[in-house]
Amino acid sequence: MSLEKSVFTEETIKEYIYNNYHIKTINVCKQNIGSANCYKIISKDGIYLLKEFQSKYKKSDIEREITVCNYLNQHGISCSDFIQNADENYINVFKEKTIHLQTFVEGKTFQMNCVPDTILFKEAGLLGRINKCLENFLKLPIGFNSSWFVSWNSDESINRYKKIIYHTEKLDDINIKAKIIEDCEFKIKLLSNMTLDERYCKLTQGNSHGDYNNFQLICSDNDIKSVIDFSGAAYVPLVWEVMRSYTYSAEECRNAKDMDFEKFKKYIDAYLKENELTLLDVEMMPYFYYFNIVRSAYGYPQYINSCLESNPFDIIDFAVWRTEFCRWLYKNKDELSQFLKNQYKGILL
Repeated sequence: MSLEKSVFTEETIKEYIYNNYHIKTINVCKQNIGSANCYKIISKDGIYLLKEFQSKYKKSDIEREITVCNYLNQHGISCSDFIQNADENYINVFKEKTIHLQTFVEGKTFQMNCVPDTILFKEAGLLGRINKCLENFLKLPIGFNSSWFVSWNSDESINRYKKIIYHTEKLDDINIKAKIIEDCEFKIKLLSNMTLDERYCKLTQGNSHGDYNNFQLICSDNDIKSVIDFSGAAYVPLVWEVMRSYTYSAEECRNAKDMDFEKFKKYIDAYLKENELTLLDVEMMPYFYYFNIVRSAYGYPQYINSCLESNPFDIIDFAVWRTEFCRWLYKNKDELSQFLKNQYKGILL
């Protein structure tokens, strides 16, 4: 679900690829993956992926992605393999958009909440390997700044949701409009009673993918061939990536109304075979994830803006799913936390 209109046409892509990489393109196929505009480039020399980043990404963000991927590839974790242009640079700017080219990895990406268990637990183990490997990498940008742990108050988040409600007046679809208002009012109610837990400051943080989920995994033959898109690589609470990736992948989370505790424990176990967590990490995991998605309005403003531009995105379904999962966590986070604490007490420090 690309969030911005592409600056390319099929013909300008062919011209761009030839001018910058001296590659003659035979065919161009738009890829419906992630939030960027991506194109499969078929040529006599090979198959490539051209990625046009959203406006918010700076050249330094993409340079960091390439450095991280090169490091992981050197340490046995298969990631994107980037192609240098004729000037021996990995990154170009075209019509104010940052662009790069990488080798296309053949395989399958599973849709949200459609990952089979044979892949699911390998997904957890791979995340653990990535976190462990990146321990020796330079510290990445901080993903959650001090306001997440020290100086946060609810007013800013509440005002953000009030602003979204105000802008729904511009929508034509009365059903979607009503749903957005309902969701925002629910989150405002949660935020009005939410306080900052000082234990969040004590969560184990480390270098990580930053957006680790099923869409970033190229799979084949019941295995993971490669992990892609490290453009958001950051220094984050590790349990945030663990729980977030599980909820995006596990089949029972599809309607955001259930979570299999025992299955989630197996996912954590697979992660723990590759990297360490503390007892506090697993106990606080449901609370920190809940704190994150209650505060995050992602999806609602993007959808409204796309409607105003007469190019509506399907991201509204994702936004609604996250709020539904908020509702589930609101009722079940204490039980899940206690379950995890009981399972790992005496095992984790």
